[in-house]
Amino acid sequence: MAFGQIRIVPCGTPAEHKDMGHPQRIHTYDDELHERRRHLAIVRGPIDFEAERLKRLVDRARDTRDP
Repeated sequence: MAFGQIRIVPCGTPAEHKDMGHPQRIHTYDDELHERRRHLAIVRGPIDFEAERLKRLVDRARDTRDP
């Protein structure tokens, strides 16, 4: 195609036949909320409360020992 020429391409299918036979699901806010909850459940690991408590006790003891 040379520079300056315009090529007109007709539409392949009429608008009423576009995506016919393939039902599409409407994306809702609940779907987005479900995806965010699923992502958070995967990202966060279980919390070991006993280990956290012991770590804080050690930190507080260090602060009082070496002010």
